[in-house]
Amino acid sequence: MPVLLEHFQKQLDPSTLTVVSPDMGRVRVPLGPVAMFAASNFPFAFSVPGGDTASALAAGCSLVIKAHAGHPLTSQRVHGLMQQTLHTLHLPAGLIGMVQGAGNEIGSQLIQHPLIAAGAFTGSTRGGAALLKLAQARPRPIPFYGELGSVNPVFVTAAAADSRAQEIADGFLGSFTLGQGQFCTKPGLVFVTRGTDTDAFLHKLAEVVRADRQGRSCSSPGRSARQRRMTSCVPSVDPVSTMTQVESRGRTERRQRSMMAAKRASTCGATWA
Repeated sequence: MPVLLEHFQKQLDPSTLTVVSPDMGRVRVPLGPVAMFAASNFPFAFSVPGGDTASALAAGCSLVIKAHAGHPLTSQRVHGLMQQTLHTLHLPAGLIGMVQGAGNEIGSQLIQHPLIAAGAFTGSTRGGAALLKLAQARPRPIPFYGELGSVNPVFVTAAAADSRAQEIADGFLGSFTLGQGQFCTKPGLVFVTRGTDTDAFLHKLAEVVRADRQGRSCSSPGRSARQRRMTSCVPSVDPVSTMTQVESRGRTERRQRSMMAAKRASTCGATWA
C-alpha cells in the first residue's frame, strides 16, 4: 500500500488538478394551486387578472380565484377571456379557475381545501386576518400573502396649515377621490399639529368636499342593493367541486396531449416500448 500511494503521488501534477467548488445554486419550485381573493377596486386591473394572478402564474402556480362580490358579472366575463387565452396558447383550462358567491363560507372552504398550497388576498384587515388564521390552522399551514387595509395617515404641521390650508385641502380631496376612490393609497386619517387653527383648516376641508360633486367613492348609497341583485345572477360555486374540476381538467389536458403526441409519433414510424 505505501508503494502504491507513492506511485500515485508521483503521477499527480498539482498544476493540472481541478478544484471543485461547492454547489451554491438555489432552485425555486412552484408551491402549487393558489387561492387568490380578488380585490374590490379596479375590476379590470387588480381583480381577476390582477397582480396576484400574474405573480402566481409567473411562479408556475395554478390558481383558483375567488371573485369579489362587488362585480360578479365583470369577473365572469374577464375570466372567460382568460380561458380563451389559455385555449389559444394550448394550456390547460384548469390553470385558472374561479368561484363566485357572496359571504364568507366559500372563501373559508377555499383557503382550507387540501389541494390549495398558498393564499393571496387584497382587502380589509378583518377579512385578511380571518383568512390568515384559517391558513395557519390547517394540518399543514400554508403561506398567506395579504395586502390588508388602506388607512393611510396624512400629517399637517402648524406652519403648513397656516400658510397653505386651501392647497392642502384641495390636495387631500383630490387624492381621496382619485379614480372614484379606488386607489388604496388614498388618505384615510388627517393628523393636525397641536397649536394649529384646527377649526379653520377643517372648515377649508369641508368647503372643498361640499363643492365637489364628482368625487364619489365606490361605496355609494344603493351599492349594496345592486350588489345583491348582481350576485343573485351568478350562481354560487362549491370550491371543493371546482378544485376537483381544476384537477381533472389538468389530467384530461395532459392525457389528450400524450395521445396526440403518440399519434404523431406513430405516423412517423416511431416505436414505443
